[in-house]
Amino acid sequence: MRAVTLRIARARLCALAICSASAALAAQENSAVPAVTPRPMARTVRITSASLGNSEYAFAVLLPTGYDASTRRYPVLFLLHGGGQTHTAFPSRAWFTREAAAREMIVVLPNGGRSFFANAAGLPEARYEDLIASDLVQYVDTHYRTLATRESRAIGGISMGGFGAALIALRHPDLFGTAGPLSAPLASARGAGDGSSRVIFGAPGSEESWARDPLTLVTQLVPGTAPYFYVACGLDDGLLGASREFDRLLSAQGLPHRYVEVPGGHTWDVWDDQLRAFFDVLALRPGWNGK
Repeated sequence: MRAVTLRIARARLCALAICSASAALAAQENSAVPAVTPRPMARTVRITSASLGNSEYAFAVLLPTGYDASTRRYPVLFLLHGGGQTHTAFPSRAWFTREAAAREMIVVLPNGGRSFFANAAGLPEARYEDLIASDLVQYVDTHYRTLATRESRAIGGISMGGFGAALIALRHPDLFGTAGPLSAPLASARGAGDGSSRVIFGAPGSEESWARDPLTLVTQLVPGTAPYFYVACGLDDGLLGASREFDRLLSAQGLPHRYVEVPGGHTWDVWDDQLRAFFDVLALRPGWNGK
């Protein structure tokens, strides 16, 4: 009887040892599995905008890879879409979200409708310039870990958004250290003055239109306080002449900039490559990463 009892006890001890070993092995295997990094995605944010008549306003924010797991602060790029697009235009590009998130910057994607991102001369509750330069800059610096300096804040855009990027950087050189107008209709405020243009820019030749004209504003910049401009346009783009004139005026003022002409027209084939090039420029700008 005693022998049977001893055999049972030994069997139980053996079973316990096997279970313990199995649990330890499972723990080792689990610890060897690398943590899964969350897939980056642009997050929709809604605020009440004083610049738009206290209406609700939606935009998107793309955080850099590893943001949620870190405590560091990041530079910020405000990136403006083209006409007929929305703030979803950039994330819809297959490469954009992954590559932009890997650049160690916060990307803010405003929705500007067809506003040219200007304060509309004829609509006091459509102040899109103020929306970005005031409402969004303050919101982003308050709610995210930003490097809240001029050198660590940039603005860029494609087509209509390139116009907005130039306009806002020129009117707020104290806020933005770098600007990237790509394929931008920089002479839009000098247009024919039809109904929609007058609402945004005012009558051609008026003080309202000059105040919204990048080709006029650039002549008023003071060297040493001006943003750095990266200007690019396709050789087959109908807006090439305006970009060349902007480059000429920047050079005449002795303002720091880089001007690039590339093969192609007013298409994503140009914008995809030039957005990447603009990201490269930002990474090399003094103070961009707080250094």
